[in-house]
Amino acid sequence: MIVLAVLGSIGCASNSSVSTSIGAAANRGPGTRIALAEHAAFAWDRVCIFGPYTPDDKIDAVTGISGAAARAYDIRSNDGIDVLMFLDQSRIVDSVAHSRGRADFGPELVGRCYSRDRAVFAVRTPPSNSWGNIGPS
Repeated sequence: MIVLAVLGSIGCASNSSVSTSIGAAANRGPGTRIALAEHAAFAWDRVCIFGPYTPDDKIDAVTGISGAAARAYDIRSNDGIDVLMFLDQSRIVDSVAHSRGRADFGPELVGRCYSRDRAVFAVRTPPSNSWGNIGPS
């Protein structure tokens, strides 16, 4: 039990710092570059981004990891967050519940994975027929 509590608190600290950092960058406004490697300084080689209501089976399929959905903060029924799942050598190293109120990844970015060097996005004004103030760079 103590080990689980310690691991849980480590994950929360990481979640908070990554999400806070992305939110602070997004507050700089449209045109700001969001390179996830600059906000998540730990070792990872791929990040998968999931938007609200992503079903568990899609999370497992996109990551290629059976049971990955268990680390997705019940996003299947939550519209307040995006989940950034950081992987290293096909293992989950961190899963971040990122408040959409801080910055919201657009629909063209969610439901897929990006290599560390391709996880570069840009802050934008959300399109009138869509959502998300973070879009492709």
